[in-house]
Amino acid sequence: MPGDQGEEVRSSLRPVIEVVEELMMRRRWLLNEIRRFEERYGIDSRDFYEKWNRRLLPSLKTPRFTETSSPGTAL
Repeated sequence: MPGDQGEEVRSSLRPVIEVVEELMMRRRWLLNEIRRFEERYGIDSRDFYEKWNRRLLPSLKTPRFTETSSPGTAL
């Protein structure tokens, strides 16, 4: 029956949809972290990347760069 095929397709797509939803959640988290660090340190991500590659920034061992967070934690 045509209705059965549709349900079969939906159920086979469920795991894929869950993975995509997880990836989207992680992307949102990462974008939020980037925004927070840009605001906190007053530097755009592109500027940071350029300066980091040119070694114009202090070491990551500098105290202000050692604070980190992970999904679900706040600084």
